[in-house]
Amino acid sequence: MNELISSVSDRAAVWTARTLILGMALVLGWYTWGHWGDLQIDSGREMYVPVDLLRGKLLFRDIWYQYGPLTPYVQAAAFYLFGPSLNVLYVMGMILVICSALLLFEIGRNFQFSISTAVAPAVFFLSESFRSSIFNFVFPYSYTASMAASFGLGCLYLTIRHLVTGRLRYLPFAALCTSLAILTKQEFGLACLAILGLGAMVPCFTRQWHELIPRALACASGLLPTTVVYGLFVWKVSAKTIFIENWVMTPGTYTMKTIGRFAMANQGIRFGLSEWSLASFGVVISLTLWFAIAHWNAFAIRELKLRRLRSFVLVMAADVLVALIILRFGTSVWPGSAWLMAQVVFPKGIFLIACGFAIFAIWRALRTRGEAIRLAEAALGIYAVLVGIRTMMEMWAIGYAVFFNIPAFLVFSIVVARIVFRASGSLDEQRRKLLVGCMLGTEAALLAIVLFPRHAPLSSPLKTQFGTIYTEEDRAVLFPQIISFMKTHTRNGKDILVLPESASLYYFSGMESPSRWYEAQPGVLDPDQEQQLINDSVTSGVRYVLLCNRSVDEYGIAPFGVGYDLSIYKWINQNFTKVHQFGPRADLLSPATVSKHYQPYVMEVYERKSPN
Repeated sequence: MNELISSVSDRAAVWTARTLILGMALVLGWYTWGHWGDLQIDSGREMYVPVDLLRGKLLFRDIWYQYGPLTPYVQAAAFYLFGPSLNVLYVMGMILVICSALLLFEIGRNFQFSISTAVAPAVFFLSESFRSSIFNFVFPYSYTASMAASFGLGCLYLTIRHLVTGRLRYLPFAALCTSLAILTKQEFGLACLAILGLGAMVPCFTRQWHELIPRALACASGLLPTTVVYGLFVWKVSAKTIFIENWVMTPGTYTMKTIGRFAMANQGIRFGLSEWSLASFGVVISLTLWFAIAHWNAFAIRELKLRRLRSFVLVMAADVLVALIILRFGTSVWPGSAWLMAQVVFPKGIFLIACGFAIFAIWRALRTRGEAIRLAEAALGIYAVLVGIRTMMEMWAIGYAVFFNIPAFLVFSIVVARIVFRASGSLDEQRRKLLVGCMLGTEAALLAIVLFPRHAPLSSPLKTQFGTIYTEEDRAVLFPQIISFMKTHTRNGKDILVLPESASLYYFSGMESPSRWYEAQPGVLDPDQEQQLINDSVTSGVRYVLLCNRSVDEYGIAPFGVGYDLSIYKWINQNFTKVHQFGPRADLLSPATVSKHYQPYVMEVYERKSPN
């Protein structure tokens, strides 16, 4: 009878946690609705490409695209069914956020977490997923990142379930998630392949060789869609067009030869001794502080003879209060206090923790000849390292790493939970587990407070026939004017060329890009492709070129026409005359107006010269 009551209670707690995660996602979605993305860069591709596919064009051949083919076709299908609305994209993003958060919770439950401990990674994920920038999960710089991260978590969950339970039925579904990840974003697909391979190779640990064949068949069945889809595209387009001309981050491409090294280093792939030493020091500080804080909390709980949950919550509230005071006022007393607190909640070397966890888990799996929980830990560690390597020295949650840091944070949560449990050895087991849950809850609360999404600078609504999106004030004023200009000055719907990156203008005006390259990203077009874009523009009868002041500091080069795509800029100057400008004149802007992180939006209008 007691076991039945306990089972019902546990089930109720699990569903309460799921409801909490869902509720938090919906509240944050409601609070930040439309305050995502960037009209000038990246997000415009997410609006334009699916619409162009609905015009009958073929991805990779007629439309340049640097990721897998699944996402734009899913977006196109959604536009076909529900209309090409911004809200369709927003809802798609919300579905991905909710699924990912719930998957994180379910993954955490496989590692002997208490319910409250398993909720912490999901709370952190939700806190970083609704930021007012292109680095969010709802309307991101690329839905391939959000979608691939979701498929990756699905693969991780199913692989872990297979390893923990030994049931073969999970493996083909894990392989299917791997297949979908490969069809979205390449690095997630490779990480999924690695842990899928681990799941298939379990008989090598247990020496039950007869199980290798059914596992291999299960994996092959799930991977079949990838083989079929890419086979069809290669047959229609060619391997070179897909993997070299479109997938510009493939080793050896023009992009990798020009800006690749700087771009990868900027995203986090750096091996400097000083930075790695600082990251290692941060790891030591972080884990030491967690041990010390847990030991102090356990001492206070033991001396005060606390046993009830509400008493533990009061202790944790005191911890949160102290942390917030340090964050708010500590820097005025000691400048290093903010750095110290950052190492507690999210250390600089969190990637190194994932590496250590993976190595230790693999060693223990080998030593125990494939013990289920050790294999599951190995799968998590391998996935966290392979996904996180893209941003290994830039894992903090306010940038590009939001798509890659969640598995590493899940590893960090497991490590912290075990440190807290070890440090509270003076308590009985029940209170130790309660302390672990409360301290991880404190971690989640701090991150939720620090990362709580704020609307600035996307505070001005841009209302269009496709829905409302919030943006900077100058863009909200200028975009309607530019869209009106495009609609009234086109003759065939594809005779206005927008450069270098404002593909959203094609979407809002209902026009087509005159070339398969709807944007000219730095380092993408080699000299032959620059000429091809020029030829396409001539063939389409381009009458106007709209040239915006896109800054490309993140690539380490000068802007369009100076640092890259010089041939296109020369062609514009030779064949077009500047006739108008939307936005303030650059030479009249004061240095105080222009900052490293924000430039007033300017769009220059060039009209084709009349033939002599």
